[in-house]
Amino acid sequence: MDLDEMLGINPQDPKDRHARALVEADSKLLDDLIRIREEQGLSQTDVGRLMGISPSSVSRIESGERDPHLSTLRRYAMAVGATVQHTVGKFQDTATTAEAVWAGGASTKITTTWTSQTSELSTLVARVAHVQQAKEGA
Repeated sequence: MDLDEMLGINPQDPKDRHARALVEADSKLLDDLIRIREEQGLSQTDVGRLMGISPSSVSRIESGERDPHLSTLRRYAMAVGATVQHTVGKFQDTATTAEAVWAGGASTKITTTWTSQTSELSTLVARVAHVQQAKEGA
C-alpha cells in the first residue's frame, strides 16, 4: 500500500488531481520565494527582521509548517524583493488514466495527457499555414 492509498487519495479521481494541483502551486510559490531569498543573499534572520517576525517564524513559513495568509506572503515577497502574481481560472483536468492488465495479474497505469490547448494549437498552426499558402499564391 502506497502513501496515496493510506491517505485515501485516488489519483484517478479528478477532485484529488485538482487538490494535488493546488498543493503543487502552493509549493512552487514557496520554492520560488525561497530561491529569490537565496539569490538575494538573505538569511531567514534577515527576512524575519525585515518582516518584523522571528527567524523561526520565517523557517515555519518556508517549510510549509505554517499556512500563511496572503498578506504574510506579500510581506515576505517585499522583504526579498519579489513580486507575487495571482492567477485564477477554472481547473482543467488534463490527465486521463487507463489501466492495462498484463498476464500474471500485474497491472500498470498508463497516463496520457491531453489538453484543449493541443487542439487550439493545431487550429492556430492550420490558420498560419493557410495564410502562408495564400501569400505564396498571390
